[in-house]
Amino acid sequence: MKPNNKKTSTAAVAAQPQDTSIKWLATFLLIAYGYVTVITPNWMAFDSNATKFYTFAILNLVVVALVFFVKEFRERTQLLFGFFTNKIGIAYSLIMVMALLSFSKAINTEEAILHFFKIFTAFSAAWMVSALVIYYKEGIVVLALAMTILLCYDFLVAMDGIKGVIRGTATDLAIKGSYSNKNILASAIFIKIPFAVWLFYFRRENYLRLIGAVGLTLGTLAVFFMSTRTFYLATILTVVIFVIYGAIDFFILKRRETGVKVLIHVGLVVIAFGIFSFVQNYLYPQEVRQSTSFGARLAEVANQENQSNNLRKTAWVITATDMIPNDPLLGVGIGNWKVRFLQYENSYSPHYIYMYKNHNDFLELTAEVGILGGLAFVAIFLLAAFYFIKSTYKNKDSEQEQWFFLPLFGLFAYSFDAFFNFPQDRPEIQALFGIYVGIAVGLAVLYFGKNSKERKLPTLAIGFIGAIAVVAMVLGVIVERMYFDSSKIQRMVKEEQQGVRSPKSPADYLIRNYPRIPNLTAVAEPVDVEKARYLIDEQKFDEARKILSSIHYHPYDARPEYFMAVSYFMEPEKKLDSIYKYAHKARMIK
Repeated sequence: MKPNNKKTSTAAVAAQPQDTSIKWLATFLLIAYGYVTVITPNWMAFDSNATKFYTFAILNLVVVALVFFVKEFRERTQLLFGFFTNKIGIAYSLIMVMALLSFSKAINTEEAILHFFKIFTAFSAAWMVSALVIYYKEGIVVLALAMTILLCYDFLVAMDGIKGVIRGTATDLAIKGSYSNKNILASAIFIKIPFAVWLFYFRRENYLRLIGAVGLTLGTLAVFFMSTRTFYLATILTVVIFVIYGAIDFFILKRRETGVKVLIHVGLVVIAFGIFSFVQNYLYPQEVRQSTSFGARLAEVANQENQSNNLRKTAWVITATDMIPNDPLLGVGIGNWKVRFLQYENSYSPHYIYMYKNHNDFLELTAEVGILGGLAFVAIFLLAAFYFIKSTYKNKDSEQEQWFFLPLFGLFAYSFDAFFNFPQDRPEIQALFGIYVGIAVGLAVLYFGKNSKERKLPTLAIGFIGAIAVVAMVLGVIVERMYFDSSKIQRMVKEEQQGVRSPKSPADYLIRNYPRIPNLTAVAEPVDVEKARYLIDEQKFDEARKILSSIHYHPYDARPEYFMAVSYFMEPEKKLDSIYKYAHKARMIK
């Protein structure tokens, strides 16, 4: 391979002295980003996402404090601010700016605040990962090894669940491990496979290549067993793209070793599929074989009678053809898709359990922050591809190709989940997104940054910017802690409603302890409706109505009016006019 003739900033960065202990610290922090959301326990929350976003935000605060206040990091301006000089970093920053501007369109400000800090947490992680990579990019190798080991552990978790399927005591829906549900586990497995693939394709050490091959095989096998349509499609397309990549290298660039690796890669996928097919056809109970087969699951993608498909298709069409065109500049407000979509959903759905996610982050983000923010999100993926193509086919630099392959393939894997699901609301997947974006930005700064001698900012200026960053991270921790506290109360309420927990808590406890943020539960029900239910049970009807009448942050939800009618119905002396009035209002909203 011909080395890149253009001078890069890599040499300048590498020439600076690096402390071995700080190298290990940088590597440890990279691994922490990959592991923190996975090892965080549920801690009695209704939604484990709340718990994991909380620890994710705490990790960001710790890393920002270290990066800005450890001398070895602080003295390198490129390390601290290179993220904001790179095209990918600028695109990501533009999303955050548009998200802030979209507050002006938000109906539910509290929900906007919560969702903003969710995406800010991932944004901060990407920024910090880029800084760690700029300081010590070889830490990526250890990170890839650690994530491949985690991938193998996820495989064991999946197989432990499959034992229950084989015995007929459980279904694959029960397989989730430390994740919230099966789909998140499947997503986490698929999006970690790029680490294993990278080790197999690009590391020279035989033991790393072997670990990569094992991780690739086990990860792919787990994806097959998880029986998720999205990642069946993704696996097929991934194999096709790798075959094309290998063919280009083999026939045009004359790099035969890549073609050989692609053939081995395809062979490992075929082996994984063969093992899955054997187990599924001969060990699964008869009644679940047909519904879990590879062909049956793929056929569900185009099934016009599948209710889930139809709901998703309806949401996509309405979002693309009505919501986005009606608010193209600033969107409907960050985190407010679920609020505004009720306006449309009420016209065809008689239920009170709403579709609170679009199942397509590209559309949902565009609807919430405007077309410019949506284009910036797409630009992140396109720019990662640009850097890889430039390194591989223009510069023909094998070293650059090696490094840029990982974030490109990682973001490619993430894009499937983002197109069919909602990883923006899943901390385990957001952590991986932050890692891949951060690696892409860090490498781009190292290889394609400005060649001029790095200018150092005054210590006072760095300290001031660092203080602002820490304050922002602290705010993120506070908001995510409120989210976590709310989720614990939501679990308590759910268990009390189901009779799992007794005695029932007094309404006053909910009123005093529910945080202001969020004001919607994990299933998008107004928190104040839960308070009113408890008050109605305690026959405190006036207090319940006072709370219900204050709900203006979910104007298309008929539950406040419905429970107003219930409050009048539950009184000993029923006020028929009031019952009719609010029941009619609820009906008209629906």
